[in-house]
Amino acid sequence: MNLYPFLLLFVSHIALSQTDCEFKYQNKKGGNYLFSIYYETDLKTPLNGTCERRYNDNRIFEKRTFIDGKLMEEILNYESGSSKTTVNSMWNPRDTVIATIELFWENGNRKQTNIYYWDKSRRRCEKYTDYHLNGKIRFINFNAFARLSEINKYDIKDYPPHTIDYDGYTTLRVPFGLALEYDDAGVLKSKTTHKMILNGGHEHSSREGLYEDYHHNGKLKTKGNYKEGDPDGNWIIYNFLGKKIEEQYYQRNMKVGTWKGWHDNGKDRFEHVYDTLSNFIFHANKKEWNEAGLLVFERFIDRKGTGFEKKWDDNGTLIQQLELVYNSKEQGSEKNWYPNGQLKSYLNNQRNVDTTYVSYFQNGKMEEIHLKTKNESDQVLSNKKWNEKGILISEVNKKSRPENEFIELYEFWETGKIKSHINQLNETRLEVNYFQNGSVKSGVRFLNSKLDGKTQQFDSLGSLLLENNYTNNLRNGWCKRFDKTGKLLFAQYYENGCPKKMTGELPAKKRSFEELSKDERGLFISFIYNNLSQYVSPNETQLYYTKKQVDSLASYYLYLFDTWSKYAPFPFPGHQITGQVISFRLPAVYLTGLVKGDTTDKYVKEVVTAFEKNGWRTTQLKSESGYYNWDLKVEGFYTQKFIQKHFPLLQSFIYISPQSKNVESLETFNKVNRSRPLTIALYSDCVAIASSSSYERTFQFLIYSDGEVDLLNGISWEDINDINDYSRELPYD
Repeated sequence: MNLYPFLLLFVSHIALSQTDCEFKYQNKKGGNYLFSIYYETDLKTPLNGTCERRYNDNRIFEKRTFIDGKLMEEILNYESGSSKTTVNSMWNPRDTVIATIELFWENGNRKQTNIYYWDKSRRRCEKYTDYHLNGKIRFINFNAFARLSEINKYDIKDYPPHTIDYDGYTTLRVPFGLALEYDDAGVLKSKTTHKMILNGGHEHSSREGLYEDYHHNGKLKTKGNYKEGDPDGNWIIYNFLGKKIEEQYYQRNMKVGTWKGWHDNGKDRFEHVYDTLSNFIFHANKKEWNEAGLLVFERFIDRKGTGFEKKWDDNGTLIQQLELVYNSKEQGSEKNWYPNGQLKSYLNNQRNVDTTYVSYFQNGKMEEIHLKTKNESDQVLSNKKWNEKGILISEVNKKSRPENEFIELYEFWETGKIKSHINQLNETRLEVNYFQNGSVKSGVRFLNSKLDGKTQQFDSLGSLLLENNYTNNLRNGWCKRFDKTGKLLFAQYYENGCPKKMTGELPAKKRSFEELSKDERGLFISFIYNNLSQYVSPNETQLYYTKKQVDSLASYYLYLFDTWSKYAPFPFPGHQITGQVISFRLPAVYLTGLVKGDTTDKYVKEVVTAFEKNGWRTTQLKSESGYYNWDLKVEGFYTQKFIQKHFPLLQSFIYISPQSKNVESLETFNKVNRSRPLTIALYSDCVAIASSSSYERTFQFLIYSDGEVDLLNGISWEDINDINDYSRELPYD
């Protein structure tokens, strides 16, 4: 590891009077900047003499002196003239101090000091002092250098021979002794004691012995001991005034014994007891008090995990009680109370109970109840919810048998009338929605969570507005729409999503893609380019999309826009991709035979074959600065798979770049709203599927080739504004 790479940075904008003495720090043997042997450019002759570089006014910018390749002196100065770095090396094994390095901030204050010395065992060590910008000490560390023979055998690979320095040391430095850290006011922040571990595994285990840290006022905050890097023994925590507020006990980083804490007023704050003989040694029995001395939390489990938890409010009123079985409430029970002592909820997870959950409003009325009954073949679950007025708002009944499962769900208006009714038997689900006057609003049938069978919609007076037939989510059969008077507005027969000519059809008038202006078509085409550029699957097998295919996909976007924009702003992208350019940057060294058409060379053969197959001419490649270059503007959309297929050897020199511009306002699109990404892909021969998302919801749309649009997943057009709603995703203050 090069300890001081910043010493080697040169200020490129400074005009220098001498340029014939540039120091090439990489021409060395040894990983440590100070203790390496530096060579001439032949990497054999050690450097000797002094190398200087000066500013135009003859002031020293850099100065280094070498003897037999060893750096003896280094001076670096700021442009202002103040000292930046000074290095002095003795390289004398008989002296205690080997070398010193001093770094300075540009304001003249000391930045860093390194003193290298031999310890009593003749090991090279370092005292490393770092300073704040104001000149006050930031920290003091002591480090020892490790020899290659002392490195863990698994880590030797990280220290190749050219990084071993003149004295046989690696770049590994390990801490030892007392490490001190100070704040910028000069107040001691912490003391940490390290033991010397030379094998490279010191990062988490060198801390050994006393540890202390301090508040900003200089008073002791924490006092404890480490053993082999882990907290061990008694640890004490003090408040800002120096008063003891916590007492902790560790046994090799494991919490043991009784932990205690006190409020600043001296009253008990907590008592946690860790039992090493328990089956749950990391879960303490706990008692916690507020500043008034009232118990607010208690947790007790025996060694088998049976016990309880209790919580009180600050006035001493019990507000929660949990029964623990195997240290978990999953098989126990839970009760909650309002501050006035009234029962709020009761959850019972014990076996063979008929009431598993019940909750109450603060006015005493029941809010929710969950019931469970079971006999030899059936298990029945029943859930009911009420509002604060005592009116039932939902009911769910679920009956499970080995051969089937039946679910029935009701939602109610506040008048008590049914709002919706869902009836599901295994994979078949029927949904019926009602107006507040009791009239049917809609009816839908699903099979395996997909639209199947007849779907109907009515107005509040009972008039049929829509009747569609589906199979596997696709329109299949007659689909019709009516106005409130019963007049037929739309009638189309479909076969698996494809419109078919039939007697009695009445298609809806839709804008065609060809009717749009050039600018309008370009905007919808940019949708496709955006979509394919960002969301093409890595497993995409299609090599490219023709212009006709791109236009076809763009027409689906037009149909979606015309329907969507009736209800909410449409999510246009923020910029418009107008096309693609394939840029060839082929190294000439790979294509020496290209001019002659020598296809015996594999690279030339690849280029010639690919160009012929795609109708391109190799003469369009221009030889420039050692490369064959060509920027090819293409129609349609090309994927990276295309490049990989046709240029497997040269693909890293070929780039596909989108051409883009900002979206301009068009009168036709006065509801433009740049929002979340919207993706589109073919769903079947005659249908495309579009997807977007908001918060935790996914919106999907099926777009038919005749311009019709269906929403999936039970989403309505009234929900579409959620796609543009970011409010629930804003960060908290």
